[in-house]
Order: sequence, then structure tokens, then C-alpha cells
Amino acid sequence: MKVVVTGAGGFIGRHVFAQLEKSGHEAIKSFVDLTAEPNKYAPWLGADAVIHCAGFVGGIALNQERPADLMDLNLRFLMNALSIAYRSGIKRFVNLGSVCSYPDIRSMDNVLTPTRLWDGRPEASNAPYGIAKRVGLELVDAYRTQYGMVANSLILANVYGPGTRGIRYSHVIPSLVEKFLDAMDTGSQEVVAWGTGDAVREFLYVEDAAKAIVELGLNRDFEFPVNIGSGNVVTIRKVVAKLAELVGFKGLIRWDETKPDSKTIRRLDTSGVEFKAETSFDDGLRKTVEWVTNERRNRRTTAKV
Repeated sequence: MKVVVTGAGGFIGRHVFAQLEKSGHEAIKSFVDLTAEPNKYAPWLGADAVIHCAGFVGGIALNQERPADLMDLNLRFLMNALSIAYRSGIKRFVNLGSVCSYPDIRSMDNVLTPTRLWDGRPEASNAPYGIAKRVGLELVDAYRTQYGMVANSLILANVYGPGTRGIRYSHVIPSLVEKFLDAMDTGSQEVVAWGTGDAVREFLYVEDAAKAIVELGLNRDFEFPVNIGSGNVVTIRKVVAKLAELVGFKGLIRWDETKPDSKTIRRLDTSGVEFKAETSFDDGLRKTVEWVTNERRNRRTTAKV
């Protein structure tokens, strides 16, 4: 199958691209500017499917400081990708949804099912991104209804792994690895983590996510959005402790409760989806720490040249 991948240079996109090639598909990187609907989209002609990985995403800080950009860019990317796919005669479209779209639910008795997506507003700490991705689910469904496109949305748990960046706007795992490494480099005996650590998250290793996206996105047709998870459900406090252990940080972890915090419990209902993540959370974290550490070393080596 000939498959266009938007955002093929990004965190999830590069893993999806690699998985497509591994699976024997013809993977095509999209070099179309999705910030504006282009008139030229020749690279998409003749493709069988699009996997839409392009997006503007980050952690709590990005949602606080650039909420308009998060909503505008993510919706713009998706609207233009769908339009180009339709005009190119592409029959199958795979959209990546986000667990951030779910309402603020704080009970472990409640698993997150797609039927509950509109039961309330997403958690405030990442509402701009979550709302944009939620509206995106409806946009995909509209193309399915009006044009008969096999357009599916896969709602991913919190994805982590090699390729994620430890920068200011990054998600919790890479940013914490960088914090611990910074502390060890400077001899600091304390690392500050935001909030209370009570939030519960389900984490999905990026290679497992890519495999699910390719296998399910290209071979199945779901009438409604479906969840893709791992069953690796843990508190942020436990994640922080495990990362400190893997990095070798033996100092104090201080929780700054004045910073934005999350109290939500995100546990996905994946019933009806024939997929099982292969990577244990411990193995995934170890691989992620190794990757961030090596990338950090390479950056410093390059800077000295």
C-alpha cells in the first residue's frame, strides 16, 4: 500500500514511517505545508492512504503560553490534510487522536471510553490541545459521512520513547530525564517536579503505538474513534521515582504544589481493539533514558566541534 505520512519527521511520525517500511508498505513523506491549503499536492496523487501525524504538541507550559497556536495549528493541519486527501482521491485516512481530549475524570472506577468524549471539558492544564483534537475527531467523521472516506481516528494514550525531546515545552518523561541529568552534571542534590504527582496516566511506548497505527489504521475500519492503550497505568509520582533510579539521581525530589497540577485519572477502555502492546513500562523507560542520555551527549559533542 502507498501511504503518505504527514509529520514524518516528528516524534510519532518517524516511528510510523519506519513501521510502514518494515511492514512492506511504500511510505511517502509529505512535504506539503499544511499551515495553508496548497494548490500543488502532486506527491499525494496515487496514494492509497494518509496517516496524519503532523501536529503542534507539548506539555502544560505550552498549553498555558500558546493556547491559540495549539488550537489554530492543529485544526489547520487536519483540515488541510483531509482536504488534500479528498482532492487527491485518497480513500483511507488515519487520524491520531489524543487522550487529552477526554473530560476531567478523577475516579479509578471510570475508564475512558469514546462515548464519554463530550461528557465535559478537558482538564484545564491541557484543554487547548485537548479541545482541538476533540474537534478534529468530529471533522474526520464529517469527511467519512459526506464523502464516504474510510476515515478513522485512533485515540492514543500518553506516548513516550526515543525521539521525544527534553525541551521546555516537552511532556513529563523527557523533561524529567533532562532535569535529573542537569542536577547530576551540576552537583545539585535537588530536583523540583511540578504539582503533587497524584495524576494517573496510561503510557504507550512509541514503537508499540506505531505498530498499532499501521496495523489497525490500514487494515480496519472503525465507525467511531477507538482507544489505543497499553495497560501501563501509573501515577506521575511513581514515574518520577523510576526515572530517578534509572538515571542514577540520589538526591531529593521536591514537589512544587504551586505549579500547575493534574488530578485526572486517565485509564483507557481498549475493549474491541485487537492490539496488545509488547513493551513493558520498565523497558520503555530504560530505552527512553538511554536515548535522551545519548542525544544529550551528542549535542554537547557537536557544540564543542
